Amino acid sequence: MKIPERIETNRLVLRPYSEEDVNEFLDSYKTANPGFSLVISNKIKETYLGTCGLNPIKGSRSVSCIYALLPEFRSNGYAIEAMLKLIEYAFLKLKIPKIIAYIQPDNTRGWKVAERIGMKYMGHLQHNHFTQKTMLFTIKKEEYIMQRSY
Repeated sequence: MKIPERIETNRLVLRPYSEEDVNEFLDSYKTANPGFSLVISNKIKETYLGTCGLNPIKGSRSVSCIYALLPEFRSNGYAIEAMLKLIEYAFLKLKIPKIIAYIQPDNTRGWKVAERIGMKYMGHLQHNHFTQKTMLFTIKKEEYIMQRSY
């Protein structure tokens, strides 16, 4: 998966982590089929707001997505703005067929973002990395294209 150098929206910049940010994220960029996490920052001051990213799903061409904002930057539409641009990149540049999000049921903000970016709730399932069942959201490339046509 090609890691973007920089993606811009009206208010935000999405970019790879640098050594100045956090060293632990840099190792994931060096694998054969890397997932990636990107910094979400304010476009004007480049203030760190949070993170978003894509991770390959083993045995599939689909990816899972992640997003998180620092508490003081929530409720401003930043997660929605960042994720809309990231899924555009995934579908149009990387040619990913489907994006999945696993969200904890008590993370109301998380599943509301998933809905606002066009993902569909598919039910609860037990995921290997979580002790409780998670909410599964998906969006296929065709669905994304249809949504853009309105």
